[in-house]
Amino acid sequence: VGELSIPEVKDALKKCKGNIDDAVQECITHRKLLYTQFNFDETIPREDVLQTILECNGDSEQIETKLNQIALQPFMDRVWEDEDGSEYSDICNSVSNSRRTRMVFMEGKLKSWGRAETVIKIVDEELSKSCLEMSSLEDVIEACRNCLGFKTSLGYLQQECEICYTKFPMNKITSLNICQCKLCIECMKQHFEYCVKDMNVKRWSCPVCSRPNMADYDTAQNYLAFLTILIRNYCDEPTQDLFDKKANLWSIQQDANFRWCAHCETGFIYQGNQLCMTCPNCYKKTCFRCKKEWEIQHENITCEEFEQWKYDNDPNNQAFGLANHLKENGIDCPSCKMRYSLSKGGCMHFTCPECSHEFCSGCCQPFYHENTCPLECVGKGLHCHHPRDCFFFLRDEEPSTLQELLQMHAKSFNTEVSESSSGCPVMEQKERSHSSNYDEACGKEVKEGWAGLCIDHYKEYLVGLINKHNLDPLNVIQAEE
Repeated sequence: VGELSIPEVKDALKKCKGNIDDAVQECITHRKLLYTQFNFDETIPREDVLQTILECNGDSEQIETKLNQIALQPFMDRVWEDEDGSEYSDICNSVSNSRRTRMVFMEGKLKSWGRAETVIKIVDEELSKSCLEMSSLEDVIEACRNCLGFKTSLGYLQQECEICYTKFPMNKITSLNICQCKLCIECMKQHFEYCVKDMNVKRWSCPVCSRPNMADYDTAQNYLAFLTILIRNYCDEPTQDLFDKKANLWSIQQDANFRWCAHCETGFIYQGNQLCMTCPNCYKKTCFRCKKEWEIQHENITCEEFEQWKYDNDPNNQAFGLANHLKENGIDCPSCKMRYSLSKGGCMHFTCPECSHEFCSGCCQPFYHENTCPLECVGKGLHCHHPRDCFFFLRDEEPSTLQELLQMHAKSFNTEVSESSSGCPVMEQKERSHSSNYDEACGKEVKEGWAGLCIDHYKEYLVGLINKHNLDPLNVIQAEE
C-alpha cells in the first residue's frame, strides 16, 4: 500500500472513532481501492502510482490529473526530442498572439489575462537576451504569477548572485537567515560543501558579509539550525554526516564544563566536583582548572600553589629564571578551551588551530571582522575591544610604572636573576626567508633590574602578574591615555 499521508491517517481515525486497529485496516482497504481504480491495467509503474497517491493525500481528482500527466509524458518527450530552443520563436510566431495568450493563461493558471499578456511580451522581447539566459518559460510564468507588471516581472527574473554575478530568476536565488546577501543555489552549495569539509564551524559564515558572529551562542544555534535544513536539501549524504558531526562537537564545546585531556586528543564534559578529572579515553588525569597534567603534589593545594611548587623544584628554572616561566605559561582558547604552548614574538592576534577562533593573546577578547562586531563599529575592519589592563595597552608603559602598580597592591615581582646573561634568553618564533619558522633566543639587551630579560619580555612578565592579581592600572596611567 505504500507510505500513508497524514490527511489519509486522520480521515481513517475519524471514520473508526479513534480505534487504531480499525483505522489501519481502513487505510489498507482505501489504498487498495485507489490503486485498483487508477492502475487496473498496470500501465503505470507501481511505485509511481503509490508516490502520486501519497503526494495527493488520497484525493481522487488530483491523483487522476497527475497520473494522466505521467502517462502522457513519453508522448511529449517524443514530440519534442528533436526540437531545440532556437526554433522556439518560430513556433511561437506561427500561432496568433491571442491563442498563445489563452494557452499561457490556462496552462499557467494565471489570475488575469493581463498577466498572460506580460508572459508573451517577455518571451518575445526579453527572453533571448543574455540577461535572461538562466530563465525558462516556466520561470517567466512564475514571475508574472507573483508580480504585478512588466518591470517587476523582469526584476524577478534578473536577481544577481553576489558570488558569480550571474542573473537568475528569484526562485533560483537563496539567502541565509542572518543577512540579505543573494546567492545562487550552485554557489551556495559549493561554498558550504567546502566549509563543512575543510573549515571549522566558526568559519561557516556567509561568503559575502561574513555573518553571523558565532561568538553569540543563541545566534549561532539558530543559524546552525537553518544550515541543517539547507545542507539536507542541497548537499550529498557524506557532507550531511560531516556537518552533523562537526556541529554537535562545536555545541558540546560551548559547555562550561567541557575540557580537553592533557595527555591525548579527547574532549569531554566533566561532571565531577573535584579538580582531578580522569579522561574517558586514556584514563589519565588532568587538572580541571589549570588544564595541566595531574601530579600527586597537586593534591589539596591550589593551582597557583602547585605552579609555584613546580617552579621552585624544577632545576631548569634555577638556570633560566623568568625566561622559562614565560615559555611554560601557555594560552587557552576561550572558545574550544584547547591549551597551547605559545611561542613569543609576532603580533597579539592569535587564531586557534583547533576551532579557528580569533582572539587577543593578552586579554583573550575576540577579534571581529568587518560587519561582525556586536557593537556595530562603523568603518572598522579587523579589530578587538581590549580592556585597559591588556598587554596591548600596557606594553607602552615603562617598567617602573608597572612595578609601581604592583607595589601599590603589595605584590612581589622579580628584578634580579641568579645567572647573568649577555642577551635575553626568552625563545621566540622567527621567520626564515623561505617562509618557514624556527625558535631562537631573543638576544636583545638586558639591563640591571629587569630579571635577566629585555625590556619587552620584562614588561610582558609584569603585565602577566598584573592580570593574575586582577589589578586595575587606572591609578598609574596618565589622563590622556
